[in-house]
Amino acid sequence: MQCLMKCMCISLKNNMQKKYFFSGAILLLLILSYLFYRSCKRDTIVISLNERFALPDSAWLCGTVNLDQIRKEVAWSSLLNGDVFKLFKTDTTTSALLQVFRNPSDYSILEQHAIPYFSVWKDSIRYTGIIFQVTSIDRFSNEYPVDSITHFNEKRYSFRTSEGIWMYRNHNLLFIGNADNDSIFAAGILNKKNIHPVETIPDGTILLTATIRTAYIPYADNNPLLRRSSMQLFLKNNSKALQINWNYTGPAAAFLKQGRLAAEKDATGIFVAANTSLDSIQTFIQGIPYLHSFYQKKSYPLIDTLISTLNNNHLSLAFNGWKKIHSSYYTSVMNEEFEMVLQKKDTTSIEPVFKLTVSQPDKSAALRFTAYLQKQGLISAINTTGFTVVLGSFDSELKIEKDASLVLHNKHQPAESTSGSKDSINGAFAMYIHPSYISGLFDHKIKKEGFPVLDSGLKKISSIECIAAKHDRTLSGSLIVEFTDGTHPLLSFMEVLKRMTAKKNNQP
Repeated sequence: MQCLMKCMCISLKNNMQKKYFFSGAILLLLILSYLFYRSCKRDTIVISLNERFALPDSAWLCGTVNLDQIRKEVAWSSLLNGDVFKLFKTDTTTSALLQVFRNPSDYSILEQHAIPYFSVWKDSIRYTGIIFQVTSIDRFSNEYPVDSITHFNEKRYSFRTSEGIWMYRNHNLLFIGNADNDSIFAAGILNKKNIHPVETIPDGTILLTATIRTAYIPYADNNPLLRRSSMQLFLKNNSKALQINWNYTGPAAAFLKQGRLAAEKDATGIFVAANTSLDSIQTFIQGIPYLHSFYQKKSYPLIDTLISTLNNNHLSLAFNGWKKIHSSYYTSVMNEEFEMVLQKKDTTSIEPVFKLTVSQPDKSAALRFTAYLQKQGLISAINTTGFTVVLGSFDSELKIEKDASLVLHNKHQPAESTSGSKDSINGAFAMYIHPSYISGLFDHKIKKEGFPVLDSGLKKISSIECIAAKHDRTLSGSLIVEFTDGTHPLLSFMEVLKRMTAKKNNQP
């Protein structure tokens, strides 16, 4: 009997333990479910497709900003402070837009990882817009006078700040920068339904996306390189360098082909390599009425010969800056006794230091090209080192390498350093720039045509690398820019743009 009672007590105890265990587990699940529900309830609002409004189909520029990730990487106010706000014709002291970017949660902004933006040209007016998704506009209503109207049984709200017009409908807040009839343009955007939702940024590895479509840029068709072109940009999250992955579709893609490329040379200021394919150059010329008419009226065998020399061949250019060349010569002058005597004069000239290499299928092709240049009087007869180039105001020569490549270089080109140079890569185009290796770049005593605007900007840049690959009619690649100042690359990039813009605007 005692044994039976003991067994019953043990059984009852086990049942009580199981009861408390299951009750505790159920209570824990309820608490977790409630917390999950509250977090979802607080941060997520389901906006149906019918309630969303679309990015304009005719936008020449559109994309998304990972606002949440950018704010983690760099102070947003520091990034936007300055010339960026010229896009919105505003300032940074009374900027509602800046306040929203600084503290999006205070303004009930949702989905901060993918905020769409766009720009539209309409009747020669450029409209710039940003789309926010919000839970409410209560904060805006407290700070700005808000008007409301009912349109087809829908309540709409609008208010204006120093930057432009704001319109709200069904958890969508549209901002349009100051422009003529900006409120009418904004109302037109709200009237459209979005059947194609804006693509979100997949993860934190991308800070910003942008798509440029030249078909919607006024007068872009006048430039054959811009005609029917599109560019996709993806700004990567890289705290050490500005990294942009890109895709390009357009006429310029026809000028390159995929193949092996010579890689970067050590201690070279600018090194460019490309696999050229100029089969379509005639079609390109015909697409420009003025150029086609000019080309037809004139005879340009030299251009045709150059095109045939470059077509389907590998090209590389190494540029090491400018070098001061000191030279002396004697001239006859009359002295005080009216006698002709020789007098020594010293001169200093500035010459570019470069080396241009173009591969050829065989030596006979290279010899045909040099024979044509000799016939035209552009190069002298061959000497021990090569052909002396007559064209140009600096000492340069042309020679044929053992592999039949044509090499044009400045006679003062320093010896190449090949130790540690990279192996060849597979691609269509590659460019490497090391400003510190460009001799004379920052010497203002050296006149550099086309470079003054870059002087101040390149001082902050350590290196630039751009590599492209060819896929059918599309070029894709990456651009990596490293800076010397040690700050976040986004801030460094904005500073470089600001300095270069200021430099350009100060030019006569």
